[in-house]
This record gives sequence, C-alpha cells and structure tokens, in this order.
Amino acid sequence: MRLFIAIEIPRGVREQVAALQQQLNHPFNKIRWVQSESIHITLKFLGETKPELIPELKQAIKGALPFVPFKMSLQQLGVFPDLHFPQVVWCGIHEGGGLLKNLVERIESIAESLGFEEEKRSFHPHLTLGRVKFLKEKNWFIQKITGTRFATEEFEVDHFNLFQSELGEAGAKYSILETYPPI
Repeated sequence: MRLFIAIEIPRGVREQVAALQQQLNHPFNKIRWVQSESIHITLKFLGETKPELIPELKQAIKGALPFVPFKMSLQQLGVFPDLHFPQVVWCGIHEGGGLLKNLVERIESIAESLGFEEEKRSFHPHLTLGRVKFLKEKNWFIQKITGTRFATEEFEVDHFNLFQSELGEAGAKYSILETYPPI
C-alpha cells in the first residue's frame, strides 16, 4: 500500500488554489496540475508499506500527538528546484509554518523508528500545485510565478490524516485510513 501523512485543505482554500492554477496555465506549457479535490500538504511520504505494518503504524503516529490546533494560510509562489529548471510549482505556507515544521519533525522521528526512510531534504512548508512536464513559454511562466501575488484566507489545522494513494490512469486516488485530532 502506498501511504503518506498529510493535512487536508478546506474547500474554500482549495477553490482559491484552483483559481490560481488557472492563472498559471498556458496552452503551450505542459504542467500536470494537482486536482482540486486532491490538494493537501504532505507531512511525510511513507511510500510502499506492507499491509501488516499498518496497525502498528497507525498506533505509532499517535506518538506525534498531542499537537495544538493552529492557524495556517498560504502565500507566495515558487518552484523546485529553481526558476532555471522548474519541476514542481508550489505555494508557500505563510502563517503556521513553525508549528507545522515541529509536527513534521515528530512524525519523521516516528516513521524512522518504524524503519521508514529518513527524508534527506530539509522540510520546506509548501503545497504542491503542479508538476512541470514541458515549458514552451518559459519566460511567460517565470513572469507569472514571480509576478503573481497570492494569499489565501486563514484556516485552522485541527487534524491530520494517514492516507492511502492508489495510482490509476486518471491520476492518484486518496483514501483516509486514519484521522489524528489534536488530543
């Protein structure tokens, strides 16, 4: 089973993000945009996991609790790894980034204790908007990324989820396996 831990984004914010994706879309550029209903903030990608490990994993993740509910908002656009070779289009976390980072560190530690691979890259709080496949109008795209001002309404993070991702021809389908409230 392909698993990850993430924060769901409220519908109103997902709608704001979908409108932003439309602004960044150009008919000559090929970007695989994340579908509105699938937009989330990944805390830890676990990857392929044996089904028999899932009960232990669900219980262990509770070790990241309690966490205090916190406010978050999205702001700023960017790309990974950089503007010269954009591969991932993202929106940054404006408010709540420090608390989010703390939660990620606790989850990372728990995942490592269960044998999951350590994330080598430093955590950069963001939401993935899309993956760049080809940019025929690269200058247009760079101007849009650097020139677009974007900020969402504030929302409360009061839980996170363990998700299963099933890959299909229409893209990934996500199912919630467990929800973790801030107990």
